[in-house]
Amino acid sequence: AISCSYNKSADDFLSLREYNDYLEEVEAIIYNLSNGYDVEETRQRVEQYKRENQALIMRNRARQLRYGQVLSTQLEVERVEQELRNKRALEEEQEVARSRQRQKDSIIDELVKAIVSLKYRVE
Repeated sequence: AISCSYNKSADDFLSLREYNDYLEEVEAIIYNLSNGYDVEETRQRVEQYKRENQALIMRNRARQLRYGQVLSTQLEVERVEQELRNKRALEEEQEVARSRQRQKDSIIDELVKAIVSLKYRVE
């Protein structure tokens, strides 16, 4: 795939104009190969680019791999943090529910005591 060899990022260029020119070159290569225009010449141009930029291509692949690993780690950390937030929220909800139940139980106990007390007074 062309993107495996033409893997520069904007950081590899001194100016936005140079980066845009690079992107236009990549676009022209893909267009030519996809549409059958100057296929042999385009393939030779790609092979020459690969030979001349082999070290840069490998460096950028390694950078992309590291970036992917960092991104994967960040996503995992965010997932774990979200799980912890969800767990805390659930525990808080459960504690609120238990507290409400204790309040209800306390009110019921008070009512039962009051009823029993009234019953003994009536008798």
